[in-house]
Amino acid sequence: MRVTNADLMPTRYKRVGDLSLCKKPMNGIIVRRESCNETSSIPYLRSMTEKLIYEKHIFICTNQRVATATRRSCGDAHGMAIVDAFKKGLKAKNLNFPIRAQRAGCLDICDFGQTIAVYPDGVFYVGVSVDDVDEIIEEHIVNNRPVERLRFRRPTTNG
Repeated sequence: MRVTNADLMPTRYKRVGDLSLCKKPMNGIIVRRESCNETSSIPYLRSMTEKLIYEKHIFICTNQRVATATRRSCGDAHGMAIVDAFKKGLKAKNLNFPIRAQRAGCLDICDFGQTIAVYPDGVFYVGVSVDDVDEIIEEHIVNNRPVERLRFRRPTTNG
């Protein structure tokens, strides 16, 4: 019997051409791996040998629900204005590391107000206004200190 590289791959991987796909999600994300090594192709996941595509990746919710929806909608407030403010603010800072700010769909915590997520930190901000953008850029993006007054905290239940 002839043994091939595909036979030697761990069982949790499925061979797809020159790429391997992890069958199980890693932190809720399906991870694509090259040649079954630990190098991730997802920008905010990395191994010791891989450089991030973006040092910080900012997702701004711009989701718009129908007018009759019972839940709040970030896009109705000022989602695109915040996207524009982040892009202009980051460009003005002329940072020396790769960063991206972009619009996103619903981050599913809109009930707490305009939502933003910063990765790879996994920090979510809620109730954000255009006036908060410069503070988030300066404190969190430049100085790696999340803005605690805007940071989402899961509600605790008593009892």
